[in-house]
Amino acid sequence: MTVLVALDTLVAAPLGILWLPADRLADSLLLALVFGASLAAPLVAARFLRLAHTTISMLLLGGMMLLAGGSPEPALSLWPLRGQWPKYDEVVRGTQINALWTALGEAPPGRVLFLRSALSLGYPPEWWGPHSHITALTPVETGRQILNGTFTHPSPIAGLLYTGTSGPRAIRALVEEWDGRTLFGRPLESLGIEEFSRLAGRLRVSAVVATGEDHGRLDFLDSNPDFTPPRLMGPFRVYFAREARRLPESTGRQSWRLALASDQRGWVSAGVAYSPLWRAQSASAGAGSPRRQGHARGRDPWGRRRNLTRSSARARRESRGTAHGRLGALAHPRGRPHLPCEPRLTAASTTAAIAFFLTRD
Repeated sequence: MTVLVALDTLVAAPLGILWLPADRLADSLLLALVFGASLAAPLVAARFLRLAHTTISMLLLGGMMLLAGGSPEPALSLWPLRGQWPKYDEVVRGTQINALWTALGEAPPGRVLFLRSALSLGYPPEWWGPHSHITALTPVETGRQILNGTFTHPSPIAGLLYTGTSGPRAIRALVEEWDGRTLFGRPLESLGIEEFSRLAGRLRVSAVVATGEDHGRLDFLDSNPDFTPPRLMGPFRVYFAREARRLPESTGRQSWRLALASDQRGWVSAGVAYSPLWRAQSASAGAGSPRRQGHARGRDPWGRRRNLTRSSARARRESRGTAHGRLGALAHPRGRPHLPCEPRLTAASTTAAIAFFLTRD
């Protein structure tokens, strides 16, 4: 594994052959080394009988200290620095995000688009500095679907937001690296009003959340007649669509209903991605309507106002995936997360494991 990480860092990455960041592989390598050392501690003690257990423990801890270098923060930490990563309540107070969630709950129907994936928590301001993905809790706090506002997500829509295309391409950078720089693969300064309105309409965006750091580069919003002037809430600048962008409403397990306006005729986009497992039918007639690939669409054969119900009765694989997700949630520790929760490798549990193996009978 060490050889693979070295090849990725020194050869593949410079040549552009592999797209997985080497520092992500290094995290796994360090984790494997720490746990491997924990399991190998009893073997070391058995092999070198003349060495006291305390001496072996100190040697192992010394090896861990050699791996603890890094900048701007250590790769291994026995304990996080006090105040280095604020907890949930501190982030909520500091960002005034409760006011944002209240406003978004009262916004016109539709999705919420965040121009950034995370909120900076101070110095240094670079993308790798202290930050929080607390905006990812917006669906929990408001019931609204979101676009962006969370960690790097390997999905077609995420690819569209990051690079401008939803095609089957690798996402070669973390979303934090694009924060405040690009949207839909375009620099914020060059994104046109018509292009943004077209994409926002297709994605059913009814609210756009920016920050004060983006001020002066959002002409596609500031001059856009489809959106209101921004409302300021702490560090946030929120633009609301002048018209609602309605989405299908859940009516049960794997079932949604789309209410059509009286002037809608023929094919109507449902605002969700297409799946061959879906079928659309008129709520009154009960007959399945034709389907088209691309975005899921339903057709009212009478040209009058109808409710379209979309269900997936044959989605067994989706059901199994949901069951696996619920089992994972049950196994996850309960309680409010301490945000931001950037993964950092700690050695406290490893030290305890070494001590256990060396002192057991």
